[in-house]
Amino acid sequence: PTGRFPHALRPLSITSWITGTMGLLILLVGLLNFFHFLIGSYFNRTKEFSVMKVNGCSGGQLFTLLFVQSLLVVLAASLLMLWGIEVTDGRLDYSVEFMSMTFSKSLLMRHAAQYIGLLVLLCAGICLVATLRIRRISVQDGLGGGRRRRQSHRGRNFMLGVQFFLCWLFVALSAALYLQSEKTSGTLLHTLSMQEKASILSIPLDYSCLNNAEKQSLVGRFKSLAAVEDALLADVSYLGGSSGNLMMTEKGNDNSWIEVEVMRVPANFFSFMNIPLEQGRAPKTEADIVADRTWQQRMEKDILGMPLYDSQRDYTVCGICAPFQTDTYSKSIGYVFLPYNPSDYIGHCYLKCPSGQVQEVKARVEQLLREALPESVPVRVGTLLDDIHDRQPLEYTMKNIVLFFAVVSILITLLGVYSSITLDTERRQKEVAIRKVNGAEASSILRLLGRDVLYVAVPAVVIGIAASWYVNSLWMDMFSAQASMSAAVYVLIGVAVLAVITGCVLWKSWRIANENPVLSIKSE
Repeated sequence: PTGRFPHALRPLSITSWITGTMGLLILLVGLLNFFHFLIGSYFNRTKEFSVMKVNGCSGGQLFTLLFVQSLLVVLAASLLMLWGIEVTDGRLDYSVEFMSMTFSKSLLMRHAAQYIGLLVLLCAGICLVATLRIRRISVQDGLGGGRRRRQSHRGRNFMLGVQFFLCWLFVALSAALYLQSEKTSGTLLHTLSMQEKASILSIPLDYSCLNNAEKQSLVGRFKSLAAVEDALLADVSYLGGSSGNLMMTEKGNDNSWIEVEVMRVPANFFSFMNIPLEQGRAPKTEADIVADRTWQQRMEKDILGMPLYDSQRDYTVCGICAPFQTDTYSKSIGYVFLPYNPSDYIGHCYLKCPSGQVQEVKARVEQLLREALPESVPVRVGTLLDDIHDRQPLEYTMKNIVLFFAVVSILITLLGVYSSITLDTERRQKEVAIRKVNGAEASSILRLLGRDVLYVAVPAVVIGIAASWYVNSLWMDMFSAQASMSAAVYVLIGVAVLAVITGCVLWKSWRIANENPVLSIKSE
């Protein structure tokens, strides 16, 4: 059908922009997190390196030590990444109606090798900078642990704020996509319930190897199955196109063509799809047609009794039915339903069966198709709900992609929080021990170690509310039927993210607060 693919270009552009930007931000935050922990662990060992310097360790030897240690971490991460590429081979490929994304193993391996090489170079640069800085510290300052200034936390706090912001943004976007997918499932063919959509089998019959008589015989075998309650035949899938998109208001006048989606439907179409007639009557003759409410509103006049023409027949509008919507990427222009004769051509078949017997009927239908089709022809049988998912790939496919991003972002954030608190506790090990010896309770130690992180997390979540609202508004503008994100949803997401971060902070801080202060002072 004409006019459908251009509507997908804007959603595809916005989707590419959103996912590309967020993927780049996750990569940068992950690298910053890794390098922050690497640098922090180096400077926490200033006393050790100063002792090595006193014993004659040169700058080259110190650089080699740090570089080999960082290479071991990079090697472990690289092996994990290469294993992931091997395991996910072919599982990252997406092919939908208007876009196709293919990630071959060779392409991923080539990019992985480039990424590993860049990472090694960055590690070498960081190790060189760390070596030069450690060499410039005097032995006296180095044996005392080096200078520890409060200002050194600014970079760490900024990085944590970016991580909290991204974490909140991904979780909020995942919630928006979930709500939109539910809205789409309920909007498309809305006269059917979700259970009914999942109980109607959708069977493509547009096989060139079968003539129409063979298709009619095959449909008869489908109808004879015990669990099949009703069957609906069509020339095209109701979610995959239409029978046409033009009708004439004046017979023989080529200038009177008007745009409207044309569906050819059998007599049981309205009862099968639970579509009520709001005005007029049901078709009784082959000249009677029904229009939906959307097209009547678009025409801005009473269309009952209105004559319409195509290149073959004359028709009269005899009834107005509820709106028929098969797409949420563009606003419906309205439908008219013309009589359909299955003896002309059968391109699709729908079977209604009880919800508890869907899989049983599906297996039997697939078996009948394999018996009728050559072995080289694949058999395709799904449900009407599967057709909706295939027809609206952005919200359903993107929901899984963004959910994966959200999980990765949460893990990176928790690791960042964990590494920051670990580095802080190593720097302040003696301070915490002395506070405990002087009677400080575990609750005060928890506040001492966790307040910096929480002070960063709360503003990041607040800023994330505005950013997620803007991103969600861009996303929702792609749909004619939009899900609503209330303020309560944003608050709930913010509380959930803060709860996860707070749990990580409390767990790590509680372990430090309950360590034996004598052992901490001895190790210090």
